[in-house]
Amino acid sequence: MRDYITNGQISLRKYRSEDEYALFEGINESIKELTHWGFYHADFTLADARNDVASRIENWTGGNSYTFIIEACPVPLFLGNCTVSEIEPEKNLAALGWWVRTSQAGKGIATSAGCLAAQAAFEDLNLVSLAIYTNADNQASRRVAEKIGAALVRIKPEADGVLCAVYELKACDLRLE
Repeated sequence: MRDYITNGQISLRKYRSEDEYALFEGINESIKELTHWGFYHADFTLADARNDVASRIENWTGGNSYTFIIEACPVPLFLGNCTVSEIEPEKNLAALGWWVRTSQAGKGIATSAGCLAAQAAFEDLNLVSLAIYTNADNQASRRVAEKIGAALVRIKPEADGVLCAVYELKACDLRLE
């Protein structure tokens, strides 16, 4: 998987160990929203960020998942991240996910990042389909999935009773910006 992608407005790049503070800062700014959707925890520390970055680097190196930092261009500012995970090479499938820090939400960043990461995943990993899973109540993420060309497959209950919207994005349906 390529480790850098840009459209001139944002860039996606592989995590580096020195990204721990940027991740920590972004998560702590967004902790209310992230915990609401079931991500991270309220007392997220710099040590947690260090471990998270190390895990993302290790997963990338092992080919298990690819998490990109989303940065503003031309001055790099941590905007969030975008991940290609749950890779099934024998079926040419994977999952796509993202989050954008609260102060930058609603600016089209997730849509741009989703497009860039999906295009790279389709081309570099020879995928035919990406699944996108989001809380059924998360209208912002659902709109992003639809904007990039994904189709709603079903709404399914999770083990905790929360409803999950499951989308499928096929390579032929990807809407590039």
